[in-house]
Amino acid sequence: MTDREQYYWSGSNGVLTHTKFGEDMANPFFDTEEEAKNFLERKAEAHGEERYKGMVLRKTGNDKVLEATQVLTDQAGLSDWGNKAVSDD
Repeated sequence: MTDREQYYWSGSNGVLTHTKFGEDMANPFFDTEEEAKNFLERKAEAHGEERYKGMVLRKTGNDKVLEATQVLTDQAGLSDWGNKAVSDD
């Protein structure tokens, strides 16, 4: 049996889920890092970035992949500005 790597968002309020199964179960896992990023961006657009800034993307095994602020900064185009500012020095 091969283990499939999956990704999920976690934060101080628990794990961010994206699909509910009935009343008692929900799926927090994404098959790719890109799917997880896109989901977070959509949630932030709908509910505000502040709600998600403390979240961390992890992969199965609890390994940290990246922080939500990195995704949300990229979404806003601020990373391009930051990279330009650093390269101008």
